[in-house]
Order: sequence, then C-alpha cells, then structure tokens
Amino acid sequence: MNSDYLDLDINEQMIKLGLKVLHYRKLRNLTQDELSEKSGVSTVVISRIENTTANMEVMTILKIAKALKVNPHKLFDFREID
Repeated sequence: MNSDYLDLDINEQMIKLGLKVLHYRKLRNLTQDELSEKSGVSTVVISRIENTTANMEVMTILKIAKALKVNPHKLFDFREID
C-alpha cells in the first residue's frame, strides 16, 4: 500500500486525478469532445475532472478510500479481494 497517497488530502488527490486524466487524454491525442464521445461522459464532467472541480461521485470514492485506508485503485481492482 502506498501510504504517501493516503497522506494526501482529498483536494490533492483530486488535483492528481485531474492531471492524470489530462495526461492520458493528451497522450492519446484526444480532445475533451472526443474523450466525451468515446467514454459517454459529458465534456462538462471531463473538464471538471481535469480542472479539479470534479463531481461528487469521484470525491466520494476518494473519501471512502481514505477512510478505509486503501488506495482508490484497490476499489477498482475487481480481480480479487485481499
């Protein structure tokens, strides 16, 4: 477990998440509109995530993960429970 990640507050986590979405979108040479079309997520939501004003669902998942003392990626690893 990466305890450094757990030490970040929710706002720092949101910033890192937004930067990662932006990074991978640019890496794949996609505009926000193209990512919206491919993902079925509105351009407004993508913009909010990239600009760290993300929706409450994302923030809620981060808060739950922090309370459980697990990295959020663990909640999305559907292979097994450890």
